Amino acid sequence: MSSRVNDGDATAVSHAVGGHCRSGSAAVIQLPLRDDPVYCWRGTLEANALAGGNARLRIRTRLTVWNWCGDIEQASQIAALLVENAVRHSGIPRYGRLRICLAVLGTNELTVDVMDPHPHFPGFEEAVMWEPRPGETPRGLYLARCYGAQVTYRSAEDGSGKTVQALIKPTVESA
Repeated sequence: MSSRVNDGDATAVSHAVGGHCRSGSAAVIQLPLRDDPVYCWRGTLEANALAGGNARLRIRTRLTVWNWCGDIEQASQIAALLVENAVRHSGIPRYGRLRICLAVLGTNELTVDVMDPHPHFPGFEEAVMWEPRPGETPRGLYLARCYGAQVTYRSAEDGSGKTVQALIKPTVESA
């Protein structure tokens, strides 16, 4: 299998997302070892109000170029949600850097990893399983789950941060 790795930085405008819940799941587990990726991109994002939109643009572009057979718009929205959550809740200093990794596996599953310097994720299960009350706007990890992502996280063994990962299944079987 081949692997393509690119690094880069850019800025874009922020966005808002909404949606209705489908299947998805959440777990606090050790992220599983997966097959070598067919495609892989790693980058950094400035932790500011534009980070979510920046992530969405980058992810959408790469998945389009890679001709990924999943829902590219929803995958890019999931990435933006993970990044926005990291900016909002990880305590990263303004204009600090977040690391992001996007990988398409041999099964055509997509993983989106967002790494931040805060090793803990208090209330993870509640954040993912949270459901809005009538009239309340859906948000964050709840939306990622609604878009079909399986969301997990793990703390770095050395305590230097954590990785929040979304696993997204393709919408079309690969040939």
